[in-house]
Amino acid sequence: MHFLKTKEIPQLYKWYKLFILISLIEMIILSIPQFHNLHIVILTGALFIVYNLWAGYISYMHGNKQARLFIVGFGVVFVSYILIILDALGLTSIMQDFQNILMVSTALEALILSLAFADRYVILQKEKEKVDARILQESTNRTNMIKSEVVKKTQELNTALEVKELLLKEVHHRVKNNLQIILSIIRLQNDKVDDEKVSEKFINLENRINAISKTYNMLLIKDNLEEIDMQEYIDSLLVDIQETVRSTGQNIKIHTDINAFIPLRESVYIGLIINELITNTYKYAFDDNKGTISISLAQNKNDYVLTIEDDGKGYTLQEQTNSLGLKLIHTLVYDQLGGEMETKTNSHTKNIIRFSI
Repeated sequence: MHFLKTKEIPQLYKWYKLFILISLIEMIILSIPQFHNLHIVILTGALFIVYNLWAGYISYMHGNKQARLFIVGFGVVFVSYILIILDALGLTSIMQDFQNILMVSTALEALILSLAFADRYVILQKEKEKVDARILQESTNRTNMIKSEVVKKTQELNTALEVKELLLKEVHHRVKNNLQIILSIIRLQNDKVDDEKVSEKFINLENRINAISKTYNMLLIKDNLEEIDMQEYIDSLLVDIQETVRSTGQNIKIHTDINAFIPLRESVYIGLIINELITNTYKYAFDDNKGTISISLAQNKNDYVLTIEDDGKGYTLQEQTNSLGLKLIHTLVYDQLGGEMETKTNSHTKNIIRFSI
């Protein structure tokens, strides 16, 4: 039944199942000696052969090309059965010349059916190749579609990213310009002030704003909207601090060892911290107007250590507790960076700031 694909022909499939059921019942009944009847067995066999021939023909007409060898195989058996029946009826004497005709025809049928199965295998193999080719073609088509979609989305993302970068660059440019305007106003105001203490406050404010402004300026110059090269930033910041707070005759050397790239927000905080600590060092650490300041910033993955050290006279923490600069540093380290700060103030001052990004 499977060979003839009878399931695709419902009516034929039903008749096959009925024929098999009748044959099973007949075998059970005829196995009882008193009900044994050779004529019924021969008739059933003949009907089965005829039905197979008819089923093969129907299957072939429905497009099952494998049925052709099936028809030939059962056709050989059918012819042998007809000859045997005719011989039994006395219409021919073929059994005298070919006594093994049924055995030969059955063997020939088996050979033909073997060829039919081989033919079925070849057909199935070809169908498999066609299916594989269709799957491969479909896979290729889908891959091309996905590639096309990826290219399209990538282009859209690149366009959106370019627009975002332009907008971000414009924002940074406007922030930088606004900070420069504020710095200009502070400097103009400071020029009109005679009080030294008030002027010092203006200078401190100017340095703090300048520390912020420099980060935006570096973003625009380096065309990097994400991270700041801290070596270049801190070196530039130190030059500005020296110009505003260094007194005449001071001989203070600064050594830097910076190896880190930090995002904009955190780099602003670091710049403000360095500004406060270096400004205080220039003002209070060296009585003889000479000394050395060391600044290092080390990066280990997302962990950073900022160290600022001088060889000045040091101070007691109680002396600086209420200063605005120390409060600002404390806020930046603990609240903004989420880090911690260790200060050593014996013979000299050493500040160690640890934080993670």
